[in-house]
Formats: sequence, C-alpha cells, structure tokens
Amino acid sequence: MRAATAVLRHGSGSMETVAVEPMTESESPLDIADRLLRDSSYHMVRQVKCSFQDGVLTMEGRLPSFHLKQVAQTVVQGIDGVARIENRIEVTEF
Repeated sequence: MRAATAVLRHGSGSMETVAVEPMTESESPLDIADRLLRDSSYHMVRQVKCSFQDGVLTMEGRLPSFHLKQVAQTVVQGIDGVARIENRIEVTEF
C-alpha cells in the first residue's frame, strides 16, 4: 500500500499537511481524488466533482472564492496516474 498526503497552503503563508488513509492498488486516481475531496476539512470543497480520462483529472463545480478553488486543486495534486489537472471550477458568489 502507498500513503497519500496533501499539503494545503493558507493565505497567511502557513501550510497544513493532511494525512489520508493509505491507498490500495485497486483504487483508481478518480477514487482517490473523490476521497480526498470528500475528506477535506473545507466543507464547500466536498461538493467538487471529478472525472478522469487518459491521465487528465477534470474538476468541476462552483465555489464562492478563488482560495477554495485553489484548495480543491491542491488537495488532489500528486495522485499517482494523474499527468494533468484541469480545474474547471467556477468561482461565483452564492
């Protein structure tokens, strides 16, 4: 099994490392991305939906700030098998 972590950078310059459960060989990059987003301490980020094809992880949804859009992207960075992240999240005021 491999371990997965995500590093979140806050606007104040501080960083938060989030440890997640170990990945299993049977988990796809999409499964991992969905789990990482679902387990985020940022509740709005949990609403982001992903799809995965040919090494590209596509993120879609609506969030109220650019900061949360960046948080969502940071959460899914570094997943094995993901060559590129396409962040299609819209920033809108709710």
